[in-house]
Amino acid sequence: MNKPERRVFASQHEKLNREIDRIQGREFRSPAPEAGIAAVDLERAIGAFRTSLREHFAFEESEEGGYLRQVIAARPTLKKSVERLLADHGAILAALADLELASRANQSSATIKSRFVNTVRHLRHHESEEMELLQHALMDDIGVCD
Repeated sequence: MNKPERRVFASQHEKLNREIDRIQGREFRSPAPEAGIAAVDLERAIGAFRTSLREHFAFEESEEGGYLRQVIAARPTLKKSVERLLADHGAILAALADLELASRANQSSATIKSRFVNTVRHLRHHESEEMELLQHALMDDIGVCD
């Protein structure tokens, strides 16, 4: 990943973290999330977050900036790990789409909050695994003794 790609990557992570904080802060603390406007705000916030995350995943998967594809090209032995992480993108996005639907259907705020927290936990674990994979690929590429 070159320097401009790293900047985009970092910028996307900052944006995603701000959106998570906003959803967990403002939307989760509204006085009565089931009462009309707050539920609509939560649905919109989750939808905006899902859109941002989809863009981030597309960047990771792209031929140009897609470092996951670059890992496969550089370290073919890591292909199965990369494919598992790529498949995880769809699962995370599907969980967020389900949350949007749950919010639209006026499911209890406690249920939506719990599911969102679990989805964010899944996302953070996923991102951690991606970082470990990149570090592993880089260590193998440059060698431990360099």
